[in-house]
Amino acid sequence: MSSASCRSETHGWGTQPCPARAHLWVQTIEDELPTDPYTVSRRSLRETAQSLHRALLNEIERSKRQIAEVEGA
Repeated sequence: MSSASCRSETHGWGTQPCPARAHLWVQTIEDELPTDPYTVSRRSLRETAQSLHRALLNEIERSKRQIAEVEGA
């Protein structure tokens, strides 16, 4: 896909994905993941993103507790 094919008429270059093409690509990935012999992950893209988001939030909270502990010492 060339950069010209993803140009958004209202937002300029690269600020918005191509909705139709992006949707098709994501759907292709979702359809292939369960049977892909080259991955051990069986999570959907959504499940993976949600798990990564939870892990990040947990790490932020852990860091905040550590900072509070150091500042309180």
